[in-house]
Amino acid sequence: MGPCTNVFFSAVLCSLLLEVKMESQFMARWEEEQVKLEQAIVKDDVGLTFDPETFAGLERVAGADISCSLERKEEAVASLVVMEFPSMKVLYEKRKSVRIDLPYISGFLAFRESPPLVQMIEV
Repeated sequence: MGPCTNVFFSAVLCSLLLEVKMESQFMARWEEEQVKLEQAIVKDDVGLTFDPETFAGLERVAGADISCSLERKEEAVASLVVMEFPSMKVLYEKRKSVRIDLPYISGFLAFRESPPLVQMIEV
């Protein structure tokens, strides 16, 4: 191998090491946040305005998702839909192109994808 090949492999190795270091920094913070969130989970259906067994009284349902581009991993489309229940008539829908700069790390998808969805819901 020539000197340029060694430089290329060194650059690739440095890039991979930096990516691993960044992921481990994200993971450490996200693991702490997961523990906090787990402690805040409400496990009882207190204060529901509908019957959870028959859905009687339920008037609206909503869904939110993000679809990432296969070609450009940082580009995505966030979607939010609110429907009347039980007719499933669409009452509100919104789509927005978003940029996702955080890495995908297995087990931590919500930290990567929830910020754009939360912004859409809060508006």
